[in-house]
Amino acid sequence: MTHQRARGLFRVLAACPLAIAAATLAGCWGGDSRCVDLRGEVTWKGKPVPAGYVVFSPDPKKGNSGPQGTAAIIDGKYDTRGANGRPVVRGPVVVTINGFDGLNPTEDRPRGSRLFLPCELPIDVPDSPGELNIEVPNTTIPYRPSGG
Repeated sequence: MTHQRARGLFRVLAACPLAIAAATLAGCWGGDSRCVDLRGEVTWKGKPVPAGYVVFSPDPKKGNSGPQGTAAIIDGKYDTRGANGRPVVRGPVVVTINGFDGLNPTEDRPRGSRLFLPCELPIDVPDSPGELNIEVPNTTIPYRPSGG
């Protein structure tokens, strides 16, 4: 192989990881037809969760794959179309809910104090965008900081 051909091959091979990374990062942001936008209410013990975030992870145990979807919880509502939100892969996912009281935010606790330990629920994401309300089970363990 000539030096010129080897250099050209090196450039192609060097670009491959960048192309793969870009495609992976694009995920549902790139208009992936497997993804939908969701919105809804998040409640715990019959009341809206004041602040927090939800993460929708495809459930590999049920044959689903793809990027995670995310959304902030603000005043008991979430919307994947909001700031820093990402659409959700359709089908079986595990949603992780992190709930906070939203009171007295600080730099270390921008959402206030944690209400409960992170809760994971299996759900099936519908084929079309729309509303999907999430109820954190009453049996979810309340957060109690150590030493208090």
